[in-house]
Amino acid sequence: MNIMERNLGELPPVAYPDMSKEERDLLAMDLTDRSGPHLIAAACAPGDAAQWMAKNRGQVLDMVGARGWALVRGLGIGNPGDFRKCIEELGLPLVDEYGDLPMMPSDDGTSGVFNVTKYPAKNAILFHNEGSHTTQPPRNIFFQCSIAAECDGETPLADSAAVLQALPGHIAQAFATRGLLYKRNFIDGLDVSWQQYFNLSSREELEALCASQGINVIWRADGGLSTETLRPAVIRHAGSGKDVFFNQILLHHPAALDPKVRKALQGMLKDGQGFPRDVCFGDGGTIPDDWVAEVLRAHIRVAATFAWQPGDVVVVDNYAVSHARRPFKGPRQHHVVLGQT
Repeated sequence: MNIMERNLGELPPVAYPDMSKEERDLLAMDLTDRSGPHLIAAACAPGDAAQWMAKNRGQVLDMVGARGWALVRGLGIGNPGDFRKCIEELGLPLVDEYGDLPMMPSDDGTSGVFNVTKYPAKNAILFHNEGSHTTQPPRNIFFQCSIAAECDGETPLADSAAVLQALPGHIAQAFATRGLLYKRNFIDGLDVSWQQYFNLSSREELEALCASQGINVIWRADGGLSTETLRPAVIRHAGSGKDVFFNQILLHHPAALDPKVRKALQGMLKDGQGFPRDVCFGDGGTIPDDWVAEVLRAHIRVAATFAWQPGDVVVVDNYAVSHARRPFKGPRQHHVVLGQT
């Protein structure tokens, strides 16, 4: 069964045009607020968020360690600078630059605070562990809500150990033993150039950078660039000792595309060109489309969500929890800070 051919059940009253069916699945997921066990109330005056975090860092980190994520509500953070200062009080190593996702620096120029991924509001961003297709995924992610969407726009969070347990046994075993090979094909007219993506101009610089990051470089006959990165699909979480589903299958596999988009892309590709993004098993074997459907189902089955409120801060253990974004209507502004590997 193709990922786009599942029974969707009853959709909520809000409808979004031109959505793929897997996005409708995410839109139709159970929206019961399940943040209770993760909620920490922080009653503090405007401008005192950093002081509150410094005093209560133990409570926040204990929550994240035990449950994978914590929602801190009531900090009253009004700008990206205050957000960064607040997160710094947790005492975790943070990054000032993050070149993999197309994030723009925050509006006031604060170092190390980014706007979340700019992606059309009518589309969903499916579940993924940030940077898990690279050799340096961030250890933690910190989200902050400045403007909550008028409708929808939640950030579902899925326990990655529970996702692995929710998969059929033979599928979980195959991912654990065979790993993943992520592919990126830079094709003129379909994607940014490799020069733009890597912010480099020479092949020699590119090859040196990729070698340092475990990325295999392939120069195609048409002169274009393809890259391949071998990564695990399942890892052992150092803190809990549990095996966790840790990957970006749903952001790379063609089965997660709208069928019309997938067909259109196939028609635009020349011989020897693959999809701009793709993923297969680490041994080169194809991941069946219906297995990708099982991956999405497993995430939706275990995911928790909540309605954002302005000022909310969510601290996530990226190695233990994957995240997604539901479609939304109205203005929505969120910022993110990322931890080091």
